[in-house]
Amino acid sequence: MYTIKDYLNYYKDTTIKDVHWNAMDNLLCAILIYVSAPSFSSKKKINDFFEYVNNYKESAPGVMAPIAYELLDIINDAKRYQDLSVSDYQNIKNDDTQFAAVTFRINNNTIVSFKGTDGSLIGWIENLRLGYQYPTNTQILAQKYLSTAISPSDENIYITGHSKGGNLSFYVGLHIEKHMFKRIKKLYSFDGPGFYREDILNNKNYDLLKDKMVKIVPQESIVGMLLYDTPQIKIVDSKYSGVIQHNPYLWKINDKGEFLFLEKRNKSSYINQMAMSLWLKSMNKEETILMVEALF
Repeated sequence: MYTIKDYLNYYKDTTIKDVHWNAMDNLLCAILIYVSAPSFSSKKKINDFFEYVNNYKESAPGVMAPIAYELLDIINDAKRYQDLSVSDYQNIKNDDTQFAAVTFRINNNTIVSFKGTDGSLIGWIENLRLGYQYPTNTQILAQKYLSTAISPSDENIYITGHSKGGNLSFYVGLHIEKHMFKRIKKLYSFDGPGFYREDILNNKNYDLLKDKMVKIVPQESIVGMLLYDTPQIKIVDSKYSGVIQHNPYLWKINDKGEFLFLEKRNKSSYINQMAMSLWLKSMNKEETILMVEALF
C-alpha cells in the first residue's frame, strides 16, 4: 500500500485537468500548514513560499513540521502544483493562543487550511480546553480568518485541517455565512476532535452542509473520537498501530490514489471514546475547568 508521499511523487507530473483536485490534495494542504514562519498577507508562488519558510525550518516546532517540509520539497518543482499560490499566511502564538492558517489557490479552487497542535504547551492546553470551552480562542480566530481570506471571486472553496485544524474546519463551516454555502465544496477534518457542546448537530448550518463534511480517522483513532461530533466518519487504514496513527503521513492509499477505507474502527478506539464520554458527563463545567487548568 501507498501513502500521501507516494501519491505526490506519482502524480507530480500530472495536471489538475488530468487528475482533478481531490481528498489527497486537501490532505497535503492540511499538512503544509505545519511549516512555521512569520505571517504574511501577500500572494506567493509555491517556489517562493518554499524559499520563505525554509529560512525557519530548523526552528519549526512539533512532529508534523518535518513532514510538512518534506512534502513541500516534493511539490516545489512539481508540474501538478506549479500554479499553486499561497497567501494570507497567519501564524499566532502567545500565552493564550496557538493558531495558524493559510489560503492556497490553484485554477478555480481555493483551499483554506487550519493548523493543528504544534506540540507547544499552549497548543496542548487549547486542545484540552475544547473539553469545556465553546468557542475557543482558535475557533474565534478561524471564523475571523475565513471571513477575510475568502473573496467573492473564489468559486470552489475547500476547508481543511488535521487534528485541531480539523475541528476548526468543521467549526467555521457550522458558522459560515449563507452566501458561501454553494461555493463550499468540502469541509475536511483529518482525525480532528469534536466539540464540547452536545447540541452541535442542532446548528442551523448543519443540515445544509452535512453532505459536504468529510471526517477521516484511523482505525485506532483517539484524538478524532474525542468529544461530540458529526456522524459522517470514514475509517482509514494506517501503516502502524497505536497513537502514532494520528499522523496522516502514515495513512494508506491504494493504487488509484484513494484512501484505503475500512468498515469499522478497532475495539480500543470505541472503548476510549466511551470512557471519555462517560468521564465528561460525570463532571460539570466548573469541575472540568478546574481539572484541566490544574493539570497544566
